[in-house]
Amino acid sequence: MEADAPPELDARAARLEAIHHDAEKLASLGVSLQSDLHQLQQGLLSKDLTQNLKKVETLSKRLRKEVGQ
Repeated sequence: MEADAPPELDARAARLEAIHHDAEKLASLGVSLQSDLHQLQQGLLSKDLTQNLKKVETLSKRLRKEVGQ
């Protein structure tokens, strides 16, 4: 019979998974923003630029908070 993992380990694993997921989303948005900013230099404004910048801000704040705990 296997013993279940302690709740602390489950919570820690879930937290690390959330951090990893948010970091991947942030990296993906970074790539997208590079393209959007390159287009902006050429005079084309992406309709998603402002929304993606807000997402980056939100994700970075969340990651900073989670990693600091």
